[in-house]
Amino acid sequence: MKKGKWNYSEEIYYKVVLVRIAEQHDTPMSWQNAFAGMVRQAVAIESEGGQHRFLIDNEDGTGLLKILRGGGPDSYSAHIGIHEIIEDVPESEWIQYDPVLHKRQRGMVDAWQQANFPEDFARMQKLRDMIVSRN
Repeated sequence: MKKGKWNYSEEIYYKVVLVRIAEQHDTPMSWQNAFAGMVRQAVAIESEGGQHRFLIDNEDGTGLLKILRGGGPDSYSAHIGIHEIIEDVPESEWIQYDPVLHKRQRGMVDAWQQANFPEDFARMQKLRDMIVSRN
């Protein structure tokens, strides 16, 4: 595992793994439900001392980018809930951040949410539009 930071100051260890994404039944609109059953790259993060462990998606490189930026709130991350870890990924195969790939991944989630939860998606889109118009 490599050393890094979370919230800019907390020491962590991390590695990249392949995971099979499972459905989040308790949060039906979860981003990960769009990819349920699929295998994706994720960053496995463990706090120094091992008391906190969690995964963030890295299929578009945003997981590693968040770590490289110190794990602060100014970087995007998609936390992974229910999953099955398949194997570690060699560092030479770690996906690096790609804004085009990130936009495509976000578009896939939006399309899935719109198809499966059209009313909720419409409300969420209105909120997004309001936020963008204020900036």
